[in-house]
Amino acid sequence: MPDNDTRQILNKAWSFTHLLRRRKPVPDGLPGTDHAPAVPFAMNTKMPTRAEAVALLEEWVVSPGLRKHMYAVEAAVRHYARLMGEDEDIWGLAGLLHDLDWEKHPDKHPQIGVARLRELGYPEVVVHAIEAHAYPDGTDVVPESLLDRVLYGCDELTGLVYACCLVRRNGIDDLKPRFVARKMKEKAFARGVHRDAVQRGFDLIGLRRTKHIKNVIEGVRTVADALEVRGVDQARRRGERPDPGNEGRDGADNGYAELRHVDGKGRDNAAEYSDKSFWKSIKELVFKIGRGAGKSGKEVVYRALVLHYCLQDPDTPTWARCTIMGALGYFILPADTVPDILPGVGKVDDIVVLAAASAVVLVHIKPEHKQRAKDKMKEWFGDGDDSPAE
Repeated sequence: MPDNDTRQILNKAWSFTHLLRRRKPVPDGLPGTDHAPAVPFAMNTKMPTRAEAVALLEEWVVSPGLRKHMYAVEAAVRHYARLMGEDEDIWGLAGLLHDLDWEKHPDKHPQIGVARLRELGYPEVVVHAIEAHAYPDGTDVVPESLLDRVLYGCDELTGLVYACCLVRRNGIDDLKPRFVARKMKEKAFARGVHRDAVQRGFDLIGLRRTKHIKNVIEGVRTVADALEVRGVDQARRRGERPDPGNEGRDGADNGYAELRHVDGKGRDNAAEYSDKSFWKSIKELVFKIGRGAGKSGKEVVYRALVLHYCLQDPDTPTWARCTIMGALGYFILPADTVPDILPGVGKVDDIVVLAAASAVVLVHIKPEHKQRAKDKMKEWFGDGDDSPAE
């Protein structure tokens, strides 16, 4: 049964009236609702399946971080569809494919993806929602329908929820809305999440802030195993051995197997980390900083070097290498790709990400790793009084 209270509020509480063209009420007895401009798909058109959508996603999107984000948003939107008695499969497609073209065409997002989806015959309600989710920076298409508003309201907030999971011991298992709301107010936390877009999403949804956050958390929790944000996942990152009886994994693939650290063939994805890509990026950073740079800039470089040398050490266990790879993988991302590829983490959080990874793998960081990093710092910057802190 749909949540009638949620449905009524979402349909009535449309506070962004200055964004909308006035339209006739929807003829379903819900007063105060502005009818969506989206045209329903033709009934004789074959509905794309989720499997086909996942295949399309994997064709266009390579980054595991962006894939996780898209799966998380899909889960949140599907949860709203269940609450409101809407078509979960149709709504899920909008969440799953909303950032389809971001990785390949960030400057033309979402127009390229929208055009491709129309070519493939995706429902117009789905395409319109995807086009409207980039309002106002990437499109002038205003979010108007229920699906438009739900997708918009879930997108950035999902990134914030994901970031909150990664800094908590139990991950998403006991995550509460008040924790997310508090972190939203902290400007230094997850700067890659655009607070103005999150607030616009609250206004579009029309629910109480805590209610909307709760709904998104519940939606993301349905795919927590695939996103690796449960308490057992956090325990692995800390090097602890989780209780097999409490892992909560059923072994099902559900189309998310490629996101896990070890694939079905037993290949450790961390082993494929590219040293060359890291050195290229860190040298570019050093070039930008230059000799005589401030202490904070050197601290970022120093911590990255220590983690890099720890990663190279054959004694470092796989779980620690995966943690380091995640931190360094984020570190080398271009600044303009961070917000959507790694929702919840901003480029200015370099030092926070590296420091957190260092703390997690601390027992495996050897004095020789630090010394090699210091030697490299001296080679690049020379001697100085503003040496990075331990």
